[in-house]
Amino acid sequence: MSKFTYTPISDEEAARIERETLESDKTEPRVVAARCDAERLVMEMRGGATVTIPTRLLPELANASDVQRSAVSIQESGAALEWDELDVQMTVPAVLILALGVFPMSGDGRGGTAKAARSASALRANGRRGGRPRKRDRAREGAATLV
Repeated sequence: MSKFTYTPISDEEAARIERETLESDKTEPRVVAARCDAERLVMEMRGGATVTIPTRLLPELANASDVQRSAVSIQESGAALEWDELDVQMTVPAVLILALGVFPMSGDGRGGTAKAARSASALRANGRRGGRPRKRDRAREGAATLV
């Protein structure tokens, strides 16, 4: 059996955590109401938008019964959703990421690199010619410029 130890935090650390929490509350999406059935999760957002997501996009709810799915509750001042009986907790940003199919960069250090051989080849050839022309050079050549 592991022993639990309590380490108190300083007043400064508590103040820092409170500041970060207040800042994330201003910038991150928050849910004010949520309902879920066999086909969709509906989240009413703080700004007035309603987001409807097909439950098939949420693998954590795949094997749940209708009663279990409908037992969604809002946690952490609207920052997360919980299905207690299923032991499923999801932050609102995570739900949106799953639904939209947009994933943050994995941090593998390859962000912005050319993956296709043709792209890499074209980039190398352009580099040998001196790279992308400067904007002022393109303007002299008659290219359109934005004002």
